[in-house]
Amino acid sequence: MSDTGFPKPVGEVIGTIADIFRHQGKNEILEILESAHARIDEIDYDNWNGGTYIWALRLEVPVSLFAMLDPRLTSIEKEIEAKVRYIERLYPNDPIREVTITPIAPGSTALGSRMAPSELEVRRLWPDGRIRVFLSHVAEHKVAVTKLKDELAWHGVTAFVAHQDVKPGLTAQPRIRWNKWARRGRHALPFPPPRRFH
Repeated sequence: MSDTGFPKPVGEVIGTIADIFRHQGKNEILEILESAHARIDEIDYDNWNGGTYIWALRLEVPVSLFAMLDPRLTSIEKEIEAKVRYIERLYPNDPIREVTITPIAPGSTALGSRMAPSELEVRRLWPDGRIRVFLSHVAEHKVAVTKLKDELAWHGVTAFVAHQDVKPGLTAQPRIRWNKWARRGRHALPFPPPRRFH
């Protein structure tokens, strides 16, 4: 159960419906779900059937994305709402009956959790026009990988190294989902691979 009392954590709900939209090729809605700060709010209660809680899924997105969606906002909200109805099959006393998408200005404090980094954060790590490589390593290779990243930069390659590029202790720092980075970067494996490769 989530902190709000909803039977599933909001990240699990968003992750599931994002996967559904990904498999259906609905990239615009996928971008909304991946960039949104999401939360689930209780909006009503009925004592029918032992007690039924009615919920709303709230999605806060960057202003730039909201501005592009605005003309089609109602239809997009209804399409997302239709997908979250699967939860009602599992939890008939906890239906999500409303989905709202609202803008959040830069610097504002978001109320929900986020599934993925914003486009601005992605551009900071992956500048346009450069080859992108995600460098995975074990702790004992930390210094060597840092040197490799610097050397690759001289050759027009942007490398992402978690111990350097993820700032520890920042509350606004998003969780890095492998799925998101895998689609944005390229993969390189050393040959021969190290004995402790993971």
